[in-house]
Amino acid sequence: MKHRFSALVTSLALIASTAAVMPAAMAANADEVSYKKVDLTTDEATKDFFPEIFNQRSLGSCASSSTTYYQFTYETRKAVYNDYLNAHKDDPDQEKVREDAKKLLNFTYSPAYTYPQINGGVANGSSEQDAYGLFKHYGAVKMEDLPYDGGKGISFKDGDVVGAYYLYESVYNDLTEAEKDLFEKYGNMYRRKGEYISQKEYDDLSVADKKYYVPVSNDAGRYWRIQRIYRAVPRDEKALFEALKWRCGSPEIIQAKTMTDRIPGVVPRKFTDEEIKENDIKALQDIKTALDNGNIVVTSASKFNFDSFKTKVKVNGKEEWVTYQNTNEMVDGDDSGHSFTIVGYDDSIGFDINDDGDIEPGERGAFKVVNSWGTGYANDGYIWVMYDAVYKKSFVNCPAPTGTFITHENDKEVEHNIERIPAFNARFVINVEKKDIKLVTEVELMTNNFYDISVDNSCGTHKLESPRAKGTTSTVVYSGPVFSDITELCSDERGNRGNGRSFRVNVNNANKGGNTKVVIKNIYVKDDKGNVVAVENITPDDQVAAKFQAGGDDTSIDRYIDVLLPRGDMNYDGKFDEEDYDTVEAYYADPENSDLSLFQIELLDANDDGINDETDLAIFRDIMVK
Repeated sequence: MKHRFSALVTSLALIASTAAVMPAAMAANADEVSYKKVDLTTDEATKDFFPEIFNQRSLGSCASSSTTYYQFTYETRKAVYNDYLNAHKDDPDQEKVREDAKKLLNFTYSPAYTYPQINGGVANGSSEQDAYGLFKHYGAVKMEDLPYDGGKGISFKDGDVVGAYYLYESVYNDLTEAEKDLFEKYGNMYRRKGEYISQKEYDDLSVADKKYYVPVSNDAGRYWRIQRIYRAVPRDEKALFEALKWRCGSPEIIQAKTMTDRIPGVVPRKFTDEEIKENDIKALQDIKTALDNGNIVVTSASKFNFDSFKTKVKVNGKEEWVTYQNTNEMVDGDDSGHSFTIVGYDDSIGFDINDDGDIEPGERGAFKVVNSWGTGYANDGYIWVMYDAVYKKSFVNCPAPTGTFITHENDKEVEHNIERIPAFNARFVINVEKKDIKLVTEVELMTNNFYDISVDNSCGTHKLESPRAKGTTSTVVYSGPVFSDITELCSDERGNRGNGRSFRVNVNNANKGGNTKVVIKNIYVKDDKGNVVAVENITPDDQVAAKFQAGGDDTSIDRYIDVLLPRGDMNYDGKFDEEDYDTVEAYYADPENSDLSLFQIELLDANDDGINDETDLAIFRDIMVK
């Protein structure tokens, strides 16, 4: 897509006195205006990076859907594509290179990886920031390795499973193939796979066992054994290891300043209305700049009441839904926020927000937002949000919402006024990059409280940055691996050198949760191919001792694992012999097509000068002759 720029519009859009980012600076004659459009879902340069519309279904996984499925998929596809192009930049047939690069983009990342790790063990909302902590330290797992289960056929209330129900064939037919695998035919309907018992069998259960069963709403007298899918913390060793290879840094946060300047030691100064306007305009322009740069932007609304203030306007020749205001009113009693993704904007979209019979400059321009409610929502899964709706205060005198709503607090009815709130909260931009992993630690453990356990790594005085602590709303039993990329702990003045180092692995109860127990089975150091470089076997006696008997204490479990291998030891067995030498010779004969790990290549540096060359091969030859 070719974009037309207006120097006048672009420059004036940043002036503080502008009533709206682009439109207010426009000439009275619309024919003289050059509007700008950016749509990363259809632009030829970016559309292959954007996945199909997603449906989070019954779970409160919107933050995981926006950050993982949309944003991390989009940004990783872009990084994979550019990485391939860069690796083949000298190929004369660049058109074929681009086509081959596109063939690598048939993957998406699964919210089923993110959601159970950041939801505190309940099927409620969660934080985008917690998701980014996962992406920074661990990456994400692909949908093919961890299909998403949105809870279709399960009833939720207050974040817990309270029942099950059967699906009609018409509903079943609309499911994805992965979702269909979760159901079985039962009469003329479909029910979730699992254990079903009769009323008599249920009545015969103990009180303790009954809590694991819920009634089937459209099959009286039948009960289903609960599957708490939102607590299914991923434990696929191969998938979790592969996830380390594409990660992001801390997100860039685009946010308008608050109502006051808060400077330590200085009395807060309240912003003037004009300063608030300037801040809002700057924040809105920053979103557009991010989109101009090819990034999609994750954000949220405190109440997401878009559907109460939406209308249809003509966009690109067809009628589409546009929302022009958001309010604090709770919809259907739900006072939670909602996370979604900004994927484009169109300066030309107009709507008479103040209903004065004329579309003024400040009533033009809207962001294209993708939701995670399937293609049935609004414009085939998307909705437009007017620029004016993003501001704390309407710049075009949008009629203030009127009326009240009731909440129930402490068994009392509380009346609230309906008020305008900004359509967007903080906005997040990420960039994903390929990680050249040399060494990782893997702690194989069991715990009764996944959200309380932290695994810290260090080498000497250098400590690896730890992920953000998980919440402790509920306990979740976990048995599986915890990986950490310790490549940066290998650094010295020559660069990354992993050999000859002793790595400390510390398992602790980060949140000081009550009664947390953990059993460590084994600790490994592995290379980027997944080969075991070193292992610390934990004896049965140690496994019993390795528990936090009381989660509130300062107990931690320390293990030191040494990586001390002779040069040329390709199979990590502690000696250099003929088997290793064959691999060494094969590498030096054709290093460009080597399949060795980065750590194996480090061990090929026989004279430890930071360079692999014929001198090193000669040293290995001499060793074999002797």
